[in-house]
Amino acid sequence: VDRAAAFADEDLLIRLHKALESLAPVPRTILTLYYLDELTISEVAEILEKPEGTVKNSLFRARAILREKFAYYLEVTDAER
Repeated sequence: VDRAAAFADEDLLIRLHKALESLAPVPRTILTLYYLDELTISEVAEILEKPEGTVKNSLFRARAILREKFAYYLEVTDAER
């Protein structure tokens, strides 16, 4: 077991959890329902009683926020390829 990789993975998970917590409740819920619960956009919209366009927009914005927060990790991953 590569201890450095294990610590890096754990650190990344902690940072991801904190980043998710920093999101407003609705975008966080949308991300959770869509990615973790694997629901469709229409299912998420129905549960939250919001139009599909609103769900898509919130999902887009939440992903952009997370992408910005994890830009360093994304750059490192791309450089390793």
